[in-house]
Amino acid sequence: MTTKDFSANLFALFITIISIVILIISVVFALNSHVSGTELKEIQASAEKLVTANFDTATYFGIASLSPSPDYQAKDYPAGVVPCSTEIFTSYNELYDFINNTYVSNTSAILLNSETNGIKRYSEINGKLCMAVVTPKIDYSYDWSTYKLQLTNVKNDSADIIVTMNYKTSGQVSHNGTNMLKLKMVKQNGKWLLGNFVY
Repeated sequence: MTTKDFSANLFALFITIISIVILIISVVFALNSHVSGTELKEIQASAEKLVTANFDTATYFGIASLSPSPDYQAKDYPAGVVPCSTEIFTSYNELYDFINNTYVSNTSAILLNSETNGIKRYSEINGKLCMAVVTPKIDYSYDWSTYKLQLTNVKNDSADIIVTMNYKTSGQVSHNGTNMLKLKMVKQNGKWLLGNFVY
């Protein structure tokens, strides 16, 4: 065997080894990314729960806010701040847990630290969950009760959620078409969470 033949064979062997390594990595990745029927059902159920929680969050942080407490003394709270009704959350910690059980940490932090007119959207004052006074967005035109959910790019640790919903019908006026929202769902420490907040 000549030096030239030896070099050619060595190069061919090297290429073969690299190809085998790439094939093994691809197979391992495919096996790890495979989602069984049982896992798909779990992911679907988690997606439905998280989409509902996202719509609730949109009500609390985007379109409107929690309801104010019916009985309070304005002098006990800073200007522009009122205590919340306890119908949904009885404390700031409950709201905090709800947000952190719905979104990844950086999205949760953005929501929980959001402000309105320089006032933190939600806070705890005198042991009570309080909120900044906001004007509801009356022009929000999508009907959540009509939403449909579709999962794409499903893996055992992530999935994309596409939510479609109809426009609201207002009086005699009916809008045609649908709106589409895209959410990213990821699994962290065994728990499914949303990576973004949209409405």
